Amino acid sequence: TVTPELVGSLSPELRLAYIDVTPERIQLSGPEQEMDQIERVTTPPIDQSTLTESAVIPCEVKIFPPFPYAFRSFVPEVTVSLSLIQEPVETEDEQPASSSNSEAQALAQTDAATKDSLIPVSQKIP
Repeated sequence: TVTPELVGSLSPELRLAYIDVTPERIQLSGPEQEMDQIERVTTPPIDQSTLTESAVIPCEVKIFPPFPYAFRSFVPEVTVSLSLIQEPVETEDEQPASSSNSEAQALAQTDAATKDSLIPVSQKIP
Protein backbone atom coordinates (compact mmCIF):
# COMPACT_ATOMS: atom_id res chain seq x y z
CA THR A 1 0.00 0.00 0.00
CA VAL A 2 1.31 3.45 -0.94
CA THR A 3 1.05 5.97 1.89
CA PRO A 4 1.19 9.70 1.06
CA GLU A 5 3.61 11.70 3.19
CA LEU A 6 1.90 14.93 4.22
CA VAL A 7 3.93 17.69 5.85
CA GLY A 8 3.06 21.22 6.94
CA SER A 9 -0.36 22.43 7.98
CA LEU A 10 -3.34 23.62 6.00
CA SER A 11 -4.37 27.23 6.49
CA PRO A 12 -7.06 27.62 9.21
CA GLU A 13 -9.90 28.09 6.71
CA LEU A 14 -9.18 24.78 4.96
CA ARG A 15 -9.89 21.21 6.06
CA LEU A 16 -8.80 17.97 4.38
CA ALA A 17 -12.03 16.16 3.45
CA TYR A 18 -10.33 13.09 1.99
CA ILE A 19 -7.14 11.86 0.39
CA ASP A 20 -6.92 9.22 -2.31
CA VAL A 21 -3.88 7.48 -3.82
CA THR A 22 -4.24 5.87 -7.26
CA PRO A 23 -3.18 3.17 -7.65
CA GLU A 24 -3.43 2.32 -3.98
CA ARG A 25 -0.97 -0.54 -4.38
CA ILE A 26 2.00 -1.08 -6.65
CA GLN A 27 3.73 -4.30 -7.56
CA LEU A 28 7.41 -4.63 -6.72
CA SER A 29 9.69 -7.46 -7.65
CA GLY A 30 13.22 -8.28 -6.62
CA PRO A 31 15.28 -10.62 -4.53
CA GLU A 32 13.28 -12.01 -1.63
CA GLN A 33 15.75 -10.70 0.97
CA GLU A 34 15.25 -7.14 -0.36
CA MET A 35 11.46 -7.43 -0.53
CA ASP A 36 11.34 -8.70 3.06
CA GLN A 37 13.21 -5.60 4.25
CA ILE A 38 10.73 -3.08 2.81
CA GLU A 39 9.10 -1.20 5.68
CA ARG A 40 6.88 1.17 3.69
CA VAL A 41 6.18 2.63 0.29
CA THR A 42 5.40 6.34 0.31
CA THR A 43 5.36 9.51 -1.77
CA PRO A 44 7.80 12.38 -1.54
CA PRO A 45 6.66 14.94 1.07
CA ILE A 46 3.56 16.91 0.03
CA ASP A 47 3.55 20.32 1.74
CA GLN A 48 -0.04 21.08 2.77
CA SER A 49 0.84 24.68 3.68
CA THR A 50 1.20 25.48 -0.04
CA LEU A 51 -2.30 24.23 -0.91
CA THR A 52 -5.09 26.75 -1.47
CA GLU A 53 -7.59 24.37 -3.09
CA SER A 54 -8.13 20.68 -3.86
CA ALA A 55 -5.26 19.20 -5.84
CA VAL A 56 -4.22 16.17 -7.88
CA ILE A 57 -0.48 15.57 -7.58
CA PRO A 58 1.49 12.99 -9.59
CA CYS A 59 4.31 11.47 -7.51
CA GLU A 60 7.01 8.87 -7.94
CA VAL A 61 6.97 6.39 -5.07
CA LYS A 62 9.75 5.99 -2.54
CA ILE A 63 10.71 2.77 -0.76
CA PHE A 64 12.00 2.66 2.82
CA PRO A 65 14.59 1.67 3.54
CA PRO A 66 15.85 2.82 0.14
CA PHE A 67 17.57 0.29 -2.09
CA PRO A 68 20.03 1.66 -4.66
CA TYR A 69 18.70 -0.61 -7.39
CA ALA A 70 15.12 -1.22 -6.24
CA PHE A 71 13.63 -0.05 -9.55
CA ARG A 72 15.46 -1.65 -12.42
CA SER A 73 13.39 -0.18 -15.25
CA PHE A 74 11.21 2.74 -14.09
CA VAL A 75 10.02 4.27 -10.85
CA PRO A 76 6.28 3.64 -10.39
CA GLU A 77 4.13 6.76 -10.26
CA VAL A 78 0.95 7.32 -8.30
CA THR A 79 -1.54 10.17 -8.23
CA VAL A 80 -2.42 11.73 -4.89
CA SER A 81 -5.81 13.49 -4.85
CA LEU A 82 -6.43 15.87 -1.95
CA SER A 83 -9.96 17.17 -1.50
CA LEU A 84 -10.13 20.34 0.59
CA ILE A 85 -13.17 22.02 2.12
CA GLN A 86 -13.37 25.74 2.84
CA GLU A 87 -14.46 26.46 6.42
CA PRO A 88 -15.46 29.83 7.87
CA VAL A 89 -12.94 31.29 10.30
CA GLU A 90 -14.33 33.10 13.34
CA THR A 91 -12.77 36.45 14.16
CA GLU A 92 -12.18 37.46 17.77
CA ASP A 93 -15.36 39.59 17.70
CA GLU A 94 -17.44 36.58 16.61
CA GLN A 95 -15.97 34.05 19.03
CA PRO A 96 -18.25 33.03 21.89
CA ALA A 97 -17.07 33.80 25.41
CA SER A 98 -15.01 31.01 26.85
CA SER A 99 -16.75 28.69 29.27
CA SER A 100 -14.79 30.08 32.22
CA ASN A 101 -15.91 33.64 31.37
CA SER A 102 -19.50 32.45 30.91
CA GLU A 103 -19.39 30.62 34.23
CA ALA A 104 -17.94 33.68 35.99
CA GLN A 105 -20.66 35.90 34.50
CA ALA A 106 -23.37 33.41 35.49
CA LEU A 107 -22.00 33.21 39.03
CA ALA A 108 -21.83 37.00 39.29
CA GLN A 109 -25.45 37.29 38.11
CA THR A 110 -26.58 34.57 40.51
CA ASP A 111 -24.65 36.14 43.37
CA ALA A 112 -26.16 39.57 42.64
CA ALA A 113 -29.65 38.10 42.44
CA THR A 114 -29.13 36.31 45.75
CA LYS A 115 -27.92 39.47 47.51
CA ASP A 116 -30.88 41.46 46.19
CA SER A 117 -33.38 38.92 47.47
CA LEU A 118 -31.84 38.44 50.92
CA ILE A 119 -33.43 40.24 53.81
CA PRO A 120 -31.22 40.91 56.80
CA VAL A 121 -32.35 38.97 59.87
CA SER A 122 -32.49 42.11 62.01
CA GLN A 123 -34.93 43.71 59.61
CA LYS A 124 -38.60 42.80 59.98
CA ILE A 125 -41.08 42.85 57.19
CA PRO A 126 -44.06 45.12 58.05
